[in-house]
Amino acid sequence: MNLDGTCETCLIDQSADDYVCSPDGDKNDYDPAWSPDGQRIIFASTRNGIENIYVMNADGTNQTRLTHSQGNDTSPAWSPYIRS
Repeated sequence: MNLDGTCETCLIDQSADDYVCSPDGDKNDYDPAWSPDGQRIIFASTRNGIENIYVMNADGTNQTRLTHSQGNDTSPAWSPYIRS
């Protein structure tokens, strides 16, 4: 949200065990983690019927699926190492 409290965007619902709010309002996204630079959020989701890892911009845009395995992918985390 803006500093004055306007333009609030639901990214994390603290009252629901740290779920990330999905565009359709379902709470099937969870385990959010901010990137070290604060620009992106990585999270797990069951939006496709199986747990996969996604990343999105800090404002909730550009949600991209990162994993495509047949098994469950959970507990995403950012590496403390930066490649140049």
